[in-house]
Amino acid sequence: EQIVLDTAVQVVRRKPFGGPLVVRIGAGTAAHEFDVPDSIASSLWVRSDAPHEGCTLESA
Repeated sequence: EQIVLDTAVQVVRRKPFGGPLVVRIGAGTAAHEFDVPDSIASSLWVRSDAPHEGCTLESA
């Protein structure tokens, strides 16, 4: 099965007290949630200052 990162992988929340990110893969009843440490999550997404389709840049 091919996973389209822009639509099939979502960061849902961070667990309390600086815990891991909760990532949802899939949609609807087929979705599964996983705890993902920052070290792994950072390799799943491209970090860039350039705008990406579907993304909005916000100034800090």
